[in-house]
Amino acid sequence: MTKKKNKKNLISSFLTSTWVFVFILVLLLVFSVSLIREVMRKIEIQRQIAALEEKIDSLENDNKQLESLIAYLQTDDFIEEEARKKLSLKKPGEKVIAVPELEESSDSSNASTSTLPNWRLWWYYFFSNNY
Repeated sequence: MTKKKNKKNLISSFLTSTWVFVFILVLLLVFSVSLIREVMRKIEIQRQIAALEEKIDSLENDNKQLESLIAYLQTDDFIEEEARKKLSLKKPGEKVIAVPELEESSDSSNASTSTLPNWRLWWYYFFSNNY
């Protein structure tokens, strides 16, 4: 019986010792730090997954737009329109009218007059034949 009491006393003294308490505390601290790291890692991975899913949706929308553009570019209407614009296609019985484009030199003169002050533009307007 004394062996049992000694054994119980030894176990109880071991469990109540400061070293065991510190060891258990350190184990809990290590496990809690590890757990917190894993939770933070999981949150970051979920953020990355959400960002990638948004990117996938955006790319799918772009893909759909490109597919519709390709479908339009392959239609006869588009091909005919481009042939009319670039190759001057005309159907039998049609008359083509060419409209001249504006000259760039007139644009450059307008650009140079726009840099002048307003009072000078009015002066040239009333007293000069150049403008």
